Amino acid sequence: MNNKHFRTWTIATLTLAVICTLMRSFWQIAVIPTAGQMVIFIPIIVGLIFGTVIFIYIALKPQRIRSLFFLTLISLAVTGGLAAGLIHYVNFMTSPGADPVLSKIISTCFLIAGISAYFLAICFLWSLRKTKESHG
Repeated sequence: MNNKHFRTWTIATLTLAVICTLMRSFWQIAVIPTAGQMVIFIPIIVGLIFGTVIFIYIALKPQRIRSLFFLTLISLAVTGGLAAGLIHYVNFMTSPGADPVLSKIISTCFLIAGISAYFLAICFLWSLRKTKESHG
């Protein structure tokens, strides 16, 4: 991450992907403006914007990643992502689109993977903070 061109390329790639995802999310809200869609897509939109800002910050100033404020922000973003995933899972499982058993199996596997990734991310962030405290 010390190469300026690599950082610029990474930021441009991520920004393009996030813009496409945000446009799709806003379009979904405009097409089906129900409360259920709002509950699902607004946290996703906020999480994407928040996650992109954090990633760009990491790319520009990687030495600041171990500060308590920064690790708290990342933890909040990851927790928000898990909450949005859980809300989406509950809404999907109760919808008519989840009638096929395979849909329920796949969505449950995604939920289990998301919960596992959440705990891995929190453990990783905690280890970064503990490493900083033990080294001074």
